Amino acid sequence: IPIAGIYWSMKVKRDNEYAGKISFVHALKTGFIVTATMSILSPIMVLVYVSIINPLFFSTMLAHSKVMIEGLNISIVDKDKMIEESTRNFSTSSYVMQSFFGSLILGIILSLITAALMKRNTVASSSKSDHSVTDIPKK
Repeated sequence: IPIAGIYWSMKVKRDNEYAGKISFVHALKTGFIVTATMSILSPIMVLVYVSIINPLFFSTMLAHSKVMIEGLNISIVDKDKMIEESTRNFSTSSYVMQSFFGSLILGIILSLITAALMKRNTVASSSKSDHSVTDIPKK
C-alpha cells in the first residue's frame, strides 16, 4: 500500500503539474509529503486497532509469548528476562513508536527509489522523430 500511494501521487503530480516530466527533487518532495502523512496516520490506526477493534490484542500476545518462553529449555533467569522484554514490546507505546518510525523509514526508502524511477528520460523522448503526414516524401 505505501509503494502504491507514493507511486500514484508522484505519477499524478508528474502528469498533471509538470506536463509528464518531473525532476528527482520534485518527485522526492511529493514522496516525502506522502511519507509524512503515512507516518502520522499509522500510529493513529494502531491506536484504533488496539483500543476499539481488538482491545485484547496485547494481553493475548503477551500470554502467547509467555507460553512459548516457558516451553524453552533455558534458565529461569533468561526466561524472566525474555518475559520482561515481551512485556515491554507488547505495549501501546511500543507499537505506536514502531509504526511511526517504521512508516517513516519505509516511506523515505520507497520515496528515494520511486523518485529515481519516476523521472522520465527527456533526452531519449525528444530525439525521436515525429512521423506525421509532413514527413512523407512527395512523388
